[in-house]
Amino acid sequence: MAPTKNKGGSTPASVAAALESPKSGAGENTQSIATFAQAPHPLALPQSVFATLTRGQAAQQRWNNASLDLNVDRFDDLQKPLMPLLTQSLRGRVLELALDARGCRLLQRALELGDDQQQVLLAHELKGHVCEALESPHANHVLQQVIELMRPSAVNFIVPELRKWGTPSALARHRYGCRVLERLIEHFPPDDLAFFIGEVLEETLHVSRHVYGNFVMQHVLEHGDQTHKKRVIELLCSDLAGVALDQHACSVLDKALSYGSPNDHLLLAEQIVKEKGLLASMATMRGGFAATQR
Repeated sequence: MAPTKNKGGSTPASVAAALESPKSGAGENTQSIATFAQAPHPLALPQSVFATLTRGQAAQQRWNNASLDLNVDRFDDLQKPLMPLLTQSLRGRVLELALDARGCRLLQRALELGDDQQQVLLAHELKGHVCEALESPHANHVLQQVIELMRPSAVNFIVPELRKWGTPSALARHRYGCRVLERLIEHFPPDDLAFFIGEVLEETLHVSRHVYGNFVMQHVLEHGDQTHKKRVIELLCSDLAGVALDQHACSVLDKALSYGSPNDHLLLAEQIVKEKGLLASMATMRGGFAATQR
């Protein structure tokens, strides 16, 4: 009987031994790999996937060789027919792989190819770990992919867990948190995000001037409802010169001139023109120049 995966989803000891043992000859290794490749086991997956799922020296060498092909990093050799096998191989290891530079790319590909049920099986392993994923330079991409591809009702654990991480304005100013918040604004109903949007709006000027926060404010203007847009523009007008000449906030002003209502556009334009020398100063800045073209 062919060996099965253990509950943690790791490679069985017998397989790892066959790959890593220096005593095994090339013929023995080939025979062992061929045997397991016929079973529902990671060895039946493309070598780029296998090398990511395993941690042995032999598997690492295979990855190094395969990495000569740039498509390996994107796992282009992984296709939908392999998803049942891949899902089985990933079960119990989603968080571990999400926190890994290579593993996170494999998970993103799996989520992209998976059906609704497979996506749920994988995404729900992040339940209870959303804040940890948020702070990871790798796992935050997996979290973003989950938000982009899945129905909000299927991943309704994300928003409550993010509320425990910190204040919404701090989330908007976090290097990775801003990205997650942007994806939520793009794909989740506004009512689900009222807690986050409400506080971020009240700190519009502060967040708009931040190197990461300004992108969240741009998303509110592009994807938010008219009430949100109007509130942002009102607050921008309260310190228009400061906003227009700030290297980050000027991009928020550009979005306000692009996505606000016609009346809001007129209000902003009139105030910019009234400020002596402001329009000329804006034109000398990269972000400000774009706003002057609206």
